[in-house]
Amino acid sequence: MTRLAARLSGLGLYPARTTLSSTTASLTARYSTAAPASQVDLSNLNDNPGSKSQRIRVGRGQGSGKGHTAARGHKGQKARAGNGGQPKPGFEGGQTRLIDRLPKRGFKNSEHKDFQPLNLDRLQFWIESGRIDATQPITMKHLLDSRCIHKIEDGVKLLGD
Repeated sequence: MTRLAARLSGLGLYPARTTLSSTTASLTARYSTAAPASQVDLSNLNDNPGSKSQRIRVGRGQGSGKGHTAARGHKGQKARAGNGGQPKPGFEGGQTRLIDRLPKRGFKNSEHKDFQPLNLDRLQFWIESGRIDATQPITMKHLLDSRCIHKIEDGVKLLGD
C-alpha cells in the first residue's frame, strides 16, 4: 500500500487493505439468502426504492419546466380547461359521426339463448370409456366435470341422427 493510499484509508476515503478471509466474510454477509432479522408483516412492508415516482405537477410556473402552456401546446380544443378539452368518443369535429351515417339493421333479441351442442355419439363414447356413469342421472355438471362439454351457457342441446 502506498503512502497516499494509507493516508486516504485513514480518513475513510480509500478502502483499507483487507485479508481474503475478512473479504469473504463481508461478501457472505452482504449477499446471503438468510431470512432478515425482523419478521415481515403488514407494519413493515415498503415499496422498492424507485418503484414509485411522483406525478408531474404542471402549470406551476416557468421554473418547473412544465409551466406556461402546461404541456398542452398553444390554443386549440385540447388546450382548454374543463370538459371541452377532450371530445366524446366518435366525435368528428361537427361532421356526422360514422356510427350515425351507417343504416340501422336488425335487432338484438333479448330472449336469445346460447346452448352447448352435444352429439349423442360423443355422449355414448364418454359412457363406454367410463368417463360418465350411465347408472346415475346425467346432469350438466357431470358433463362439464368429465369435459364432455367445455362450458355451460344457457343449457345443453342434444344432437343426434
